[in-house]
Amino acid sequence: MTKKNIVIYCGCHPGNNSVFSKVAEDVGTLIAKKGHNLIYGGGKSGLMGIVANSAMKSKGFVTGVIPEVFVKKEQAHYELQKLFIVKNLSQRKEYFLKHGDIFIILPGGLGTLEELADTASYIRTYKDCLENYPIYVLNINGFYDPLLKLFETYTQYSFIPRNEWANIIFCNSVEELNIHISKFENN
Repeated sequence: MTKKNIVIYCGCHPGNNSVFSKVAEDVGTLIAKKGHNLIYGGGKSGLMGIVANSAMKSKGFVTGVIPEVFVKKEQAHYELQKLFIVKNLSQRKEYFLKHGDIFIILPGGLGTLEELADTASYIRTYKDCLENYPIYVLNINGFYDPLLKLFETYTQYSFIPRNEWANIIFCNSVEELNIHISKFENN
């Protein structure tokens, strides 16, 4: 198995349901135990901090990429093995897209939604085979049900054919996510 760079998109806040924090912790642990590298937004707070800390606690390698504007606001995580401070959000997303093999979406806000949309659009536009660049949306407690419905609506009205978002896979648990990552590792 080749070591993968797994990019995590998630909130700089923990949300109002403790299950989101538990899932972020479990995902960080999963990535580390599978021997993959974790790349994320570089913050110390919220789900971002939780996923990074759990990966490092499990001996995983974590890279953070944080724009200058967020260094104080999101409390840059200086304990990471690698922390890149970049000029802006565009440079952060460029890093994610250049280095990411797998993308995982945890609960988050507008920044998380923007990162998902940019990643899906970039892969669809610039990559040859969508299936080689999976995006796993962790739909905990139905958090992303409205997003799934939106994608289905795009397809229903012929704005995005289903095959053009075939690499976006909605998972309802960390266990289901693990199954999908394992299948991808074995391809």
